Amino acid sequence: MDKWLIRTTLEGLIFTAKEKKCVLGDDAKEDINKIKEIYEELVMFWDLDESLIDEFEKEVEN
Repeated sequence: MDKWLIRTTLEGLIFTAKEKKCVLGDDAKEDINKIKEIYEELVMFWDLDESLIDEFEKEVEN
């Protein structure tokens, strides 16, 4: 699989989580947790560097 496509997908998930937080505030927590689960699953499935999971935390600051 094309690593560029997976990386772009991960960036899209971060963007979506940030946007939900911006628009919905505290009401977005459940949605952001679901997005994070998907993000982590993709990182693990594609055997990517697990530091990417920390990147999600830093970017979204959930």
